[in-house]
Amino acid sequence: MADGVSALSSTSANDASGQVTRSVDLWPVFVWMTLHITASGISMTATPLLAGAIGLSNAVIGLLGSVYFTGMFAGYFAGPLMIRPLGYRRAALVIMPLSLFGTLILLTNSVPLWALGRVLAGFSVGVAYVIAESWIVARAAPSIRMVSLSIYISGALGGILTSQGLLAVLDPLKPAILLIAALIFCVAALLVTRVPVPIAHFPEGGQQSGRTLAMIREAAIPLTGVAVTGFVFANFTTFYPSYGVTHGFSAESVSIIGVVTLGGAGAAQSFLGHSAERVGPLRLLLALAVVAAAFGLFVALAQPSGLTLLGVSVIWGAAALTTYPLYGGVVYAALALETPFDVARIVLIAFGLPEIFGPMATGWLIDRSGPEVSFLLSAIFLVGLALCVVKGIMNDKSRSVPPISHG
Repeated sequence: MADGVSALSSTSANDASGQVTRSVDLWPVFVWMTLHITASGISMTATPLLAGAIGLSNAVIGLLGSVYFTGMFAGYFAGPLMIRPLGYRRAALVIMPLSLFGTLILLTNSVPLWALGRVLAGFSVGVAYVIAESWIVARAAPSIRMVSLSIYISGALGGILTSQGLLAVLDPLKPAILLIAALIFCVAALLVTRVPVPIAHFPEGGQQSGRTLAMIREAAIPLTGVAVTGFVFANFTTFYPSYGVTHGFSAESVSIIGVVTLGGAGAAQSFLGHSAERVGPLRLLLALAVVAAAFGLFVALAQPSGLTLLGVSVIWGAAALTTYPLYGGVVYAALALETPFDVARIVLIAFGLPEIFGPMATGWLIDRSGPEVSFLLSAIFLVGLALCVVKGIMNDKSRSVPPISHG
């Protein structure tokens, strides 16, 4: 996995800027991301299940979810610092053991050690997102950027989906078996594909804080969308096992909810990316926010179970868990003159902050009001997001109106 010539032999056939015009040419990162997230995702769902089995409260489970996303948040900052001296391939190699440690630590029943494992696993995933996203943005031509980001997120969702499927087959309460499965996928990530080196040098330094604030202001609405997506995703992955167990699913079968929800998201992701390029992303994002809010309210108020819950979950996942690359694509378009590292950092931070604080607050409320509150909170935030997108659409219309001539 040493640094050297890019694994993409077709790159030289593309334009002189080094950008590629076909999403298929980015396949090494797509495949690597899927395998890496699969290895890490095994412990993501196993942790709340094991925590529930030993009697931990939802507040503690929420805290474990938050420390995972805290580690991921740290990875967003550390990613560029690692990639610049090490290169993409060596940085990808360094984070693999950290992901495995997050599963290894489940062999103990120590909550502090679990928290440490979740922090390191989250850090590994955070760096992985920086590796994949900055690479894609640097290489994908603008004409395929949103589609490429959607495929990359589809790969990440596919990894989480695969890990959920494994937990439906393997015993999630036997960490030794889960550790072996995670090890297999880590090895596969190293053997099946190599993360390529896209550029000969990296942008120097970071932007000043004043410039960061200016970038945030320039892309405030899509960054709000990124943040709400982060909150919704963190709430779902942390607390859907608690909801499922209280609505007719056993600890062994509750991962089916994750499989169908993420399956719906994964199946819709690439289609939505292509649709955003054709019909305009803001109108599509408004429709998705409305649909996700409506189905989230249905789950929170009607409290479905069994097949009804699974059917609703497919649609909810397709609408609620697919918007990160779409909002991210709008951010990258708005900040096209900035370096990919700087924009990727802002996008991932916007996604990561709600992931840290959301599960802690939601876990506290669940202990008082029940697991349905997770879907209720997500629906409330999605309604607010829909209003923000409406404002963005109206602003676009006002800018498109030509000035009145007073000849």
